[in-house]
Amino acid sequence: MAIPVFVDSDVIISSLMSSSGAAHLLIHATDGLTLTVSTVSIKECARVAARLGLDAARLTSLVRRRCTVISLKDSYTAPKSPYARYVQDA
Repeated sequence: MAIPVFVDSDVIISSLMSSSGAAHLLIHATDGLTLTVSTVSIKECARVAARLGLDAARLTSLVRRRCTVISLKDSYTAPKSPYARYVQDA
C-alpha cells in the first residue's frame, strides 16, 4: 500500500531546480508514495516557475507523471490579505 503524501509547491519547484536534492529524490525516486498536489499549488508553481525562468513544460510533465491532483476552490486569497506585505504571491 502506497503512503499518501501532499507535495507543497516548494518541493515541486526545488525538484525542477536541482537533480541532487531531497525534493528531487522525493518526487522522482520514491515508488512507495502517492504524491498529491492541489490545483492551488499548481497555480503557485506556475507563477514561481515563470518568475524563475523554469520550463513550464517540464513542470506540467512532472505533475502529470508523478502527482495526483486534487481540486480546491480558488478562494484562498482572502485569508492572505492581512499578510500581503509579508508574501510575494498574495
